[in-house]
Amino acid sequence: MCVYPCGKRSVPLVAKKLIVVRPVLPTDTITSTSNMTKFRLVLCSLLLAGTCFFPGTSGRLTADDAPNGVFPYRAWAFSIHSQDWEVVERYVNDALLRAEAYGINTIELHDYSIGRRGIVEMAITYRDFSKLQARKTLNYRGEVIGFEARERDYPRFRALAQKIKAAGLKLNVWYHVMRDVPAELAVDYPEIKDLDSGRMWEYLDKTLREFFERVPEVDRLVITSLAETPSVMSNKGSMSREDRLLKLYQTIYGACHDNDKELVIRDFLVKRADYESFFKVLDQLPPDIYIMTKEILGDWTHLGMPPNPYFNQYVNRKLIVEFDLYGEFWGRMSVPCCYPRYLFNMMHIIRAAGAEGAVGRVVHDAQTTDIFQTIFESPNEINCYAFAHYLSHPFPWMDDLTSWDSDVDAFDESIWTDWAGRRYGKKAAVPLIRAFKRTEQIIPLMFDVGGLRFQEHSALPHPRRVAFYWSRFANQLNRVGIDYLRDEKKQACEMVQQCLDDIESAKDDLSENDYRQLRKLFEGELLVAQAFQALLEGYYQLALMQQSPNLEGLKAAAERMNSLADKIVQQRGNPFQHHLAPTLRAQAKFILKGQVPGK
Repeated sequence: MCVYPCGKRSVPLVAKKLIVVRPVLPTDTITSTSNMTKFRLVLCSLLLAGTCFFPGTSGRLTADDAPNGVFPYRAWAFSIHSQDWEVVERYVNDALLRAEAYGINTIELHDYSIGRRGIVEMAITYRDFSKLQARKTLNYRGEVIGFEARERDYPRFRALAQKIKAAGLKLNVWYHVMRDVPAELAVDYPEIKDLDSGRMWEYLDKTLREFFERVPEVDRLVITSLAETPSVMSNKGSMSREDRLLKLYQTIYGACHDNDKELVIRDFLVKRADYESFFKVLDQLPPDIYIMTKEILGDWTHLGMPPNPYFNQYVNRKLIVEFDLYGEFWGRMSVPCCYPRYLFNMMHIIRAAGAEGAVGRVVHDAQTTDIFQTIFESPNEINCYAFAHYLSHPFPWMDDLTSWDSDVDAFDESIWTDWAGRRYGKKAAVPLIRAFKRTEQIIPLMFDVGGLRFQEHSALPHPRRVAFYWSRFANQLNRVGIDYLRDEKKQACEMVQQCLDDIESAKDDLSENDYRQLRKLFEGELLVAQAFQALLEGYYQLALMQQSPNLEGLKAAAERMNSLADKIVQQRGNPFQHHLAPTLRAQAKFILKGQVPGK
């Protein structure tokens, strides 16, 4: 039985009962319905989203549940840039404690966690490429590794894969095509750079077949299109752009299909030409290939962006939608960001788009905080909880509508009380929910400048990228004015303080550890908000300097930034929030020069 921390004690996760009211129609009734009723039934099928999730219930729902509205594909993804196996294992183990109860049925491992080799290159021995196999060492993007060192990693990954399968979950692994090959490949087999030779297709086919034999626990291979397949585009050969992509996908699909594995292709695209090429090739691919796209266009640089406009391109495909639950650009756990309502709304949209399901990243990079080791320990865990809930919990039946103004499909706040009550105890839940819900509003006020991104993957912008961020600041200064921009940062600081007040009001009902963690978390967020506030003021003084001498203003702004950096170091140290204090000092030094990029 899974145990979940709750307030000052641990309690078991207890199953709840859910009564779902839905119409039961005999077969002859369905076949004899009017056109309007048929339309209504079709619309119902678009709105439904599965059987209930509650802690304690089985999460091993299958594709058989799809006709009832359950998303059959429900995954958490782990994107960890680290050679530290313990980080990978800690995250996966924390996930496995919750996966069944939450309704997650798939674990997806990104291929950044095995040094510079990726998962596929880590596992294979190059049995079909004797020259490579005979070498005592191989150079993977500057990392020279001997055979014995490579073999030490394989059983550890295999054991992790077996653990995932033993938990009844499917295993997806990422593969970056030709990114992680050893440098010696082009030396021993120079013809691989000529696509017309066929050597590249042979290499992909044979190494993947060996990989599937060496790690039979893998169920799906995930590859990323175009943006991360440059070798296929740049190598010489007579094939057209689209033919290269098609041959690439067909080759990988063949290896997967022959080994009873499924293929997932991500459309991580930026340029219009890339989209056009991808869509042309798409129609020629087998129908059982999954297509993965993000719920928004581009990357997760803003919270609450419009839904992806290209969902309609995948109406007849097995569509998987990718979400960020961790907050790659939204705090990365050192700044809390909780957004179940956003997930609720997006799940409605992807259901209407006919998606098979979704995958949510629960970590990006190997960055932890000085408070939490994984997302499952932090308030951001509500995102993991809500994500899984909406994938396996049915949307309302239209027969539940009693009138045109019924609110049967309104966002249900009980998702908050259910999660927070279990995690922190019922008495503490209400003030904590107030604090956590506020975080979704704080993020854009703190990290944006008039609605444009003003941060580097949740970190304070560094002077090395000042040209990019200065242009954003200058544009918004002209559009909305400094009073507007200052008010954003003021609101952010005030709202964080309100969160701290909420934490304090719950102190007597929290365990000592939970109170300490939450207090430290929001105190840290206040320091981050103040740092972005100080940077904004420094940039403003720099803008004034371009119109008339303003040395005193520059000095005052830089002094405030350095003073705040001293405070941050004293309270949290230099590494805090992606080296916030050193970056603040570097920006103060830049501002004192009195020059903007290009001037």
